[in-house]
Amino acid sequence: MGFDIFCAVCAGPACAYIHICDKSRKLALREKREENPSFTEKDFDRHEFRGYDPEIVSQEDVQWTYKAQVLGFNPNATGLTKMYISRPANYEDYGCMRGVESDDPNFPQDSDEFQCYRVYDATQTACFPIHEPCLKLLTRVLCGNDNVDNLDKDALYHIISGLMGWGLPELNYGEPSQRYDQCWWSNPGEEMMVTYPLSNPTFTVLLRNTVSTDDFALPAPGTADALTSASLSARVRHDPFARLPYDITHQIALLVPAESVPALATASYTIHAAVRSSSQNPGFWKQALRRCMPWFWELHVLMRHGTVDPDETDFKGLFLWLEACTRPRRGLEGPFMGVANRRRVWGVCEQYDALYVPRLRAKERERAVAAGKGEAAGIWRGAVNTGLPVVAWPVPEGEGLRTSTAQWVCDWDEVKGRSVLEVTWDEERTLMGLTLVVAGERRVFGSDGGGRFESRLKKETVEIEQDCWVQGLILHLPDVFSGEKTETSIKGMTVRTTHRDFKLGDTNPTHCQRLLPISPNHILIGITGQITSYANHPSNTRIRIARLGLLQHLHPFAPATTTTTTTPPPPPPLPLLHQPLWTPTHPSDPLSQPYNSTNPDPIPIPLRALPATARAPNRYQIQSPWHADVVPTHALVFAASPHERRALRRITAWLYEGKHVCCVRAEYARGSGVPAREIGAAGVLRAMRMYMRMRGEGKGEEGEGEGEKDREGVDHGGGAVPGAKGTPMWWREWAAGLREVRLDVDGAGGEEVVGVDVVSEGGIRAVRIRTNEGQVYWGESPIKDYWRFENREAGEGEKIAGIALAFTFGRPGSDEDIAHRWDDGSGMVLRDRLQLSWLATLVANE
Repeated sequence: MGFDIFCAVCAGPACAYIHICDKSRKLALREKREENPSFTEKDFDRHEFRGYDPEIVSQEDVQWTYKAQVLGFNPNATGLTKMYISRPANYEDYGCMRGVESDDPNFPQDSDEFQCYRVYDATQTACFPIHEPCLKLLTRVLCGNDNVDNLDKDALYHIISGLMGWGLPELNYGEPSQRYDQCWWSNPGEEMMVTYPLSNPTFTVLLRNTVSTDDFALPAPGTADALTSASLSARVRHDPFARLPYDITHQIALLVPAESVPALATASYTIHAAVRSSSQNPGFWKQALRRCMPWFWELHVLMRHGTVDPDETDFKGLFLWLEACTRPRRGLEGPFMGVANRRRVWGVCEQYDALYVPRLRAKERERAVAAGKGEAAGIWRGAVNTGLPVVAWPVPEGEGLRTSTAQWVCDWDEVKGRSVLEVTWDEERTLMGLTLVVAGERRVFGSDGGGRFESRLKKETVEIEQDCWVQGLILHLPDVFSGEKTETSIKGMTVRTTHRDFKLGDTNPTHCQRLLPISPNHILIGITGQITSYANHPSNTRIRIARLGLLQHLHPFAPATTTTTTTPPPPPPLPLLHQPLWTPTHPSDPLSQPYNSTNPDPIPIPLRALPATARAPNRYQIQSPWHADVVPTHALVFAASPHERRALRRITAWLYEGKHVCCVRAEYARGSGVPAREIGAAGVLRAMRMYMRMRGEGKGEEGEGEGEKDREGVDHGGGAVPGAKGTPMWWREWAAGLREVRLDVDGAGGEEVVGVDVVSEGGIRAVRIRTNEGQVYWGESPIKDYWRFENREAGEGEKIAGIALAFTFGRPGSDEDIAHRWDDGSGMVLRDRLQLSWLATLVANE
């Protein structure tokens, strides 16, 4: 059984089944009472009337709830803001919407599944379903009109994300409302919640005919002579409104909701005396109908057009009558249900508005730094961002998370002049801010510290010389899996400039590296990211950067493009090689362009990465608790040059629990001068070296311990734990689950790797390495009949140079995944429950 999803604005059913009874409960009650006057509703069969009353709503009335628009976040969009709103779409099941379409430039055209509220795969971003009428109401409250294009989707997305509870934002949805449940319950008496909340022509005609009468005249107030008024006034002990001028009291009374106006008059005699009579103070009640009922625009139109007679109408009576008719409550029925539901939803929208306005003001303050400066506006209009990766784990969440930007270039001459880049690290030496100082003006992303706690921070600067500019950044993050705590953040940074590189912070060679490049023919003009602050932090300066990216613009001095349009072409997508978080790997580091380690004068070897699969991932099957942006990726370049291809002798994989690739090693012929290379998670490599020492690896170079291979090239040898005597128990238990699979390669005889085939079924299930002479299989055995290998081969003029692998372990924060803790002060741990989560084939020119 699946579950329903609810609208993030009205909390009503979004594409859920709504049950309307075959027979009216009210009609049945009347019939029963004709037979037995003592019959009550409690005597009904509950199952027979478990649903909405067909006399109150029909299937046509609830059709509007069967579709919803999607508010989503696409981190791969090239726009400055990456949120989008789709067209109305249908819900499938398990929180997933399919068949979603949109003209929004940020919409991910390659996605066919949109997971609402809860995501099964941590890399996927959540979407929020909103009924089309509810979105118009929300836009009307936030923007003053119902044009959705005026909505700041970025601010709204972060607001809903920060409010998320279990299946709904944690807001007051008024009455009636339902607590979140697996399914929508069509409870009798709650028909108002599924009534269309926007204008209804039939209701407008009814309202016009009703308010054009004088049926709202209230009885004249009681005796109002001076003696009676003085008597009542004297009994008031304390009324703060008595000390205020009437003009201020008048404005205060118009700021409260419609249901609070009578209550305020009851609580304060001063206000009661001022507004108790419509004839004495018609102006107040006219304004109250407009300002205290902003959701009742049908009435406002009638008042503007003179349908409501200003001379004959008792406006106080009209106000009180309409307030009662439109008050949301259980059991409400009749023509005012739609307006009552609108009034309920409007109250939710006002809660959003209270959070929306401060975010807009924060953005305005950021943009004010560049306002009116040189070419700032034009540069900003042409700015793009090609990637916004996650750079912290756990990913900071909560109400404070927001998108922040800093425009560093406001005039193209600034690119050629001198400037200072200032980097600020917090008390834990995590990046908290980047500031560019141009001609004494500070352009800050995040925080530059300041205040009485500034001494706890660390600041470093880079002098950017004349005719020198930033070409990109490399972020240094600790391996999230190497230590006891599964956490990481930016601890160091390499700033690449035109003239040289600058290393700042902790650029420990064991840290992983994330490249933020500048696209061809583009230039850096600023920084963007998602940040959050800790309100309860003692220094009040703690900023956490969740995502970070570069703002770039088509280079003003780049060669003219062939396009005839005035809009510059978007930058090319970020190459796959630049997307992972790479581990430092001796001569095969893709971030620094791998070098041939046998050449005394290394020459850069450009690599290209081929994805393991071209199919869109099935999010029902992928349930990874780790975001792909923080999972370390390991590159094994085993044939970076013709010399290495000829020297390659063996590729060996170790399979954990007999099916999960956990370590891969490339070995070369004696005398070739090429040392063996291996990849795997840090803890696994450390344990594997112990394993290989026990096997005596390095003593025999000709492949001892080989077993028989089956038709798929599976090596069944080498399964026993070698040299177990005298080794620690934890290691014996861990090594007992390893299976070694070898592929001998006659590189000297012209044999080389020509293909890497992968089965992707809810993750990587199997890998097949093919040479022009044979093949080897890594993965589950036996091979399933329904598995389909996707083949990856080098293109014309290219050769396969290696593979890149990423591994995950267990679940975040689980001590059960730790198999061993080394007590040598390194803090390193060996983790269990390993999974091969990502693979790419690396190719290079011949």
